[in-house]
Amino acid sequence: MRVAVVSHQAEQLALNNVAIPNGWKYFHATAAEDLYVYNPDLLYVHGCFIHDYGDWQLYRQLVGEAPKVVIRFAGTDSLNVSGFVEKGCTAIVDWLNQDRFLIIPPSEKVAEELKAIGVNVVKPLNTPAQRLFEPLLKPKKFTVGVYMPPHRQDFFNIPKLKQALYTLKDKSYQCIFYHFFPLMADFTFDGPHALRFGLTREQYEKTIGDCSCLVRMPVHDANSISTAEFLMADRPVVSINDFPHWPAMVNKDMTDKEIGELILAQKDAKPVSSKAQEYCRTMYDPTRWRDRLEKRCRGKWEGFKFDERREEVEVGTATVS
Repeated sequence: MRVAVVSHQAEQLALNNVAIPNGWKYFHATAAEDLYVYNPDLLYVHGCFIHDYGDWQLYRQLVGEAPKVVIRFAGTDSLNVSGFVEKGCTAIVDWLNQDRFLIIPPSEKVAEELKAIGVNVVKPLNTPAQRLFEPLLKPKKFTVGVYMPPHRQDFFNIPKLKQALYTLKDKSYQCIFYHFFPLMADFTFDGPHALRFGLTREQYEKTIGDCSCLVRMPVHDANSISTAEFLMADRPVVSINDFPHWPAMVNKDMTDKEIGELILAQKDAKPVSSKAQEYCRTMYDPTRWRDRLEKRCRGKWEGFKFDERREEVEVGTATVS
């Protein structure tokens, strides 16, 4: 079986967490012609960020005529598609409900959002972690990790978070603002901090160890891998969104001072519960993910089965060991 993986604005996860571990061929979104020539039996698409008709046409070109297509929504893309439908383009719902499409949401919340506009979905499935963590020793100095993409600071409530941290000016703490991509927007913060952008996997794992907790407060979120990884490593997560066995700590009515105090309280927080840690290790286990995906595919396409695993993955025309 020829399986191809492509991403629509979530390339890193599609390549490193899905394609490489499973030995599937990965294509960049700009390589739609190469993908067409490869003619996969199954196409796995990570993300469905369709804002308007132009986006939809480009997405349709990317998907092509593959006979079986798994579209795994990333999270915020459900808002994009819902907004497009609200503008009057209900045809996209019929398109997504084709028999050749299997629509997988990342969480129950996103599943409900897609069902509300008429999209047929199966049971949610997390993107797997690259590896599982055991509890790590905490750093000596209280350090707040802040997940901050290279742009869209408003969407991730970074301005409000900065104001909350400013209320702690006389306290002993430091921040690490991080992301895998290079910083592309202006950013200033008067508190003690470091910027870690364009992180390699090794640098990211060191960042988890260097932090005492994680703050992640996007307006909309799914069950993020970073939340799971920090929880596995016994790092509490301060979020505005619920996560299985780890409810949100922040709500939209809290003042900056209240949020600041909540963050500072993680300095003396109890260990992350074993239930939350084990949930993350179980549900984000990369060795179990392929079987879980196969089960969802078999529910859609009778008799579906992946071939045996390979030890390497091809990216375009190159091979990555």
